[in-house]
Amino acid sequence: MTIKSRWLKAFGFTTGQPVNIDAQQELLIIRSEGLS
Repeated sequence: MTIKSRWLKAFGFTTGQPVNIDAQQELLIIRSEGLS
C-alpha cells in the first residue's frame, strides 16, 4: 500500500519508509516498522 500526504511528514514519516498498519474496527494505526 502506498500512502502519502503532507501530514505524514509532519509526524516524522518519510517517502518509501516501511510501516506496519494495524486495522481495527473503524481504525487504522500506522507505525514505523521496527517500533512497537
